[in-house]
Amino acid sequence: PAEVARLLALVAKSPGASKSKGGKELFAKATQAFAQRARDFSPKEANDVALSVSSNEGCGPLLEAMASRLERCLSELQPSQTLLLAEALLPLGIEHSAVGPVLDRC
Repeated sequence: PAEVARLLALVAKSPGASKSKGGKELFAKATQAFAQRARDFSPKEANDVALSVSSNEGCGPLLEAMASRLERCLSELQPSQTLLLAEALLPLGIEHSAVGPVLDRC
């Protein structure tokens, strides 16, 4: 999971790469592969993945899975990580069940 989080972060930081055909395929495959395995990610890895995929339209299910994973372990995140997570989860909408607890900790 750590390698996946790093790869997604690298691609997400490169506007050209994240919008390319290969970048879109990477995010789509990551969503398929890891949305069901979110519990395998450490809190830091799940946070890194959420930050990486939050701006990618096709990664909603992966973002939701990471948000659900993190909902159970918010106390393990540093305040700065929690603030970044709140920003990352905003594409889910303020009414999403995972967003409220994160905002409460900010």
